[in-house]
Amino acid sequence: MPLYTPAKRRRSCSDPFFAQGNAESVLHSIDKQLAVATGDNAQPVELVADQPSHSIICHDAPCLGTVVCPSALAFERHYDQMHRNTCSVCSAIFPSAHWLDLHVQEHHDAFFDARVARGDKAFRCFLPT
Repeated sequence: MPLYTPAKRRRSCSDPFFAQGNAESVLHSIDKQLAVATGDNAQPVELVADQPSHSIICHDAPCLGTVVCPSALAFERHYDQMHRNTCSVCSAIFPSAHWLDLHVQEHHDAFFDARVARGDKAFRCFLPT
């Protein structure tokens, strides 16, 4: 006789099992909406959960296991800040994709260097359009 027999368990959306994930997803969507509406890249409000959560360890460079995030939302924020806009050539970290694109063009693009050497004025606006 087996020690454990798997069985499907139906849970409602309001079940306490989903409480922390529901709270984090609501806060995450509010943070994203506020950031889009205001154009602000400020730190989102931290979540204070009543229930314990599983921690997530970041194994991407340059963290390599030194960063432990207490929740999935905290890990996503960490990933957005430290890994999403990272130069693949020199590993520099930038606050947005626009700044990363400017950096790659000015420091790692041979066509940009050739235009500058030829005397062309090569510049782009720091503000995304």
